[in-house]
Amino acid sequence: MSKSKATLSITERLLLDFVKYKTNNNHKFFMGNDKIAMALGLTVNSAKVMINSLIREG
Repeated sequence: MSKSKATLSITERLLLDFVKYKTNNNHKFFMGNDKIAMALGLTVNSAKVMINSLIREG
């Protein structure tokens, strides 16, 4: 069961776009939650919860 992009929060869309940008041209993505949080101005816990939620939703 995946969420459509329209039902994602702005921060979730920002996170997905950030990952897409970093993985452009088939590059692997190796950032940890702490680096993602710092890049997006989130707390580490917020980034972790959001990432796990997006993974669960597909």
